[in-house]
Amino acid sequence: MTSIVVQQRRYLTATRSLSGKLLAAQEEERARIARELHDDVIQRVALLGQSLDELATFSHDGDKQFERRVRGLRAELVDFADEIRSLAHRMHPPVLDHLGLPAALSTLAGEIWSTSRLRVGLDLDRSPVEMPPAVAAGLYRIAQESLRNVVKHAGASTAMMRLAHVDGGVQLVVEDNGSGFDTAAPRGAFVNGGSGIGLTSITERARQFGGRVAIHSRPGAGTRVVAWIPLGKDQA
Repeated sequence: MTSIVVQQRRYLTATRSLSGKLLAAQEEERARIARELHDDVIQRVALLGQSLDELATFSHDGDKQFERRVRGLRAELVDFADEIRSLAHRMHPPVLDHLGLPAALSTLAGEIWSTSRLRVGLDLDRSPVEMPPAVAAGLYRIAQESLRNVVKHAGASTAMMRLAHVDGGVQLVVEDNGSGFDTAAPRGAFVNGGSGIGLTSITERARQFGGRVAIHSRPGAGTRVVAWIPLGKDQA
């Protein structure tokens, strides 16, 4: 019996380690694709726009139909560049690297409002704390996933994000005034169906850095997601 328990613990440890490595690799790939979209693809679209402007200047002088066609193509390129820029931002927001997690969470709240009209309040500790980029990215993804589930499943009118330094680590809280769910129900009942909390990815992102996640909810009383990640010297 003891050997079975030991084997199960080893299996669980190995599974969590693999999950953490997969999440880290995924985030690294997201960042790489975002950089390529921003630094290469968008620049090439901009060059195409310049070429169209030159074409309109030097060709078919006085041809109004041709000029209208060029202007239409130019407008399409501008829209295309905006879509690429938006995709790059969703893959890996540059503000996270340049201005830090609090600024990235503020931007995320604005994006949620603009796309879904869910009002997200903010209570963010902006005091300077050394935080590994991977930890900041993990907390950002937890916030992003939590808010997506609020929008998709909770039927909430407001949400709140709080970021604080607690017990030698960083604590992120995302709560809403939505429909809530029964936390005692089988996981599949509220991850894949009703409330869609997405516990697996949220929990694994915290565990990747030795952290933890707690979910507080009940039907009709909203949901509160609390994630905590330690800030230790051994984190990369």
